[in-house]
Amino acid sequence: MLLDRMAARDEPELIADFAAPLPLTVIGDLLGIPREDRDRFHGWTNSLLNPDPNQPQQAKQAVVQMAQFMVDLVAGKRAAPADDFLSDLIAVRDAGDALTEDELVSLAFLIFWAGYENAVKLIGKAVLALFDNPEQLAALREAAPEVSDAAVEELLRYCHPSQFAIRRFPTEDISIGGVRIPAGDTVLLGAASANRDLSLVADPDTLDLTRADNAHLALGHGIHYPSVPRLLVSRPVSRSAVCCTASRVSSRRSHGMKSAGFPRSGSTACRPCR
Repeated sequence: MLLDRMAARDEPELIADFAAPLPLTVIGDLLGIPREDRDRFHGWTNSLLNPDPNQPQQAKQAVVQMAQFMVDLVAGKRAAPADDFLSDLIAVRDAGDALTEDELVSLAFLIFWAGYENAVKLIGKAVLALFDNPEQLAALREAAPEVSDAAVEELLRYCHPSQFAIRRFPTEDISIGGVRIPAGDTVLLGAASANRDLSLVADPDTLDLTRADNAHLALGHGIHYPSVPRLLVSRPVSRSAVCCTASRVSSRRSHGMKSAGFPRSGSTACRPCR
C-alpha cells in the first residue's frame, strides 16, 4: 500500500510518494498501460506540471512523446485487445461509431491527462487544507472510512485543482465587464476565483465539509461536465485518497509533515508536505 511505504520512509514526500503514483496506477489499469511504461508517464507529467524555465522545449517534447505513445498504444490494443477501457473504445470505434481515429487517440490522452492532473493537485492541496483546518480533519477522521459527497465537493471547491480553465477564443468582438476582447484573442478564465464568489458561496474562504449548496466550477461546467476523465478518475481517486490519508494521520505535527518550500501556483509542487 502506498501509505504504508510512505510511512516507512525517513522523509516521505506526499506528492512523489502518494498523490502522483495513486492516479497513475488507477489510470494505467483503466487504459491498460503496461506497468513497465508507467515510469515514462511519470517523467512526462513532471515535465508538464513542473516545467523547467531553463528548458522551455521540455514540456512540448513531453506532449509529443505522450501523444505518440498513445498512438502506439491504440495500435497495440487493436492488434491484441485486452480487458481494459481503451480496448473497449477501440472496439466501438472499429464497429462503425462516429469517433474518428484522431478523436480516439485524443480521448485516450484526455482520460490520462485530465484524470491524472486534477487528482494529483487535488490530493496535495486537500491534505494541506485539512492539516490547516484541524477541526475539519477531526470530523473527517470520525466519519472514516466513509467520506460524504459534500466533503469531496467542498474540497474540490476550496482547493480547486486547476486555477484556469482551458483557453477560449471569441469568434467575434465581445465586451465583458467593460473590457473589449477582439475576435481571436486568447482568453484565460480564472475558474478558481469563481469558487470564492460571495454571490454564490457564503463565507467562501472557510473550509466547511458539511456545506450543502456548493455550485463550484472545479471540474468544469456545461455539456462536457460529466466527462469520462473527471468522473471515472478525479472524484473517485480523490475520495479514496482523502479518506485513506485522514484515517492514517491526525495532524501535520504528529507526523512531522511540513511544507517543502514556497508555493508555486498552478503546479503540482504547490506547497507539498513532507
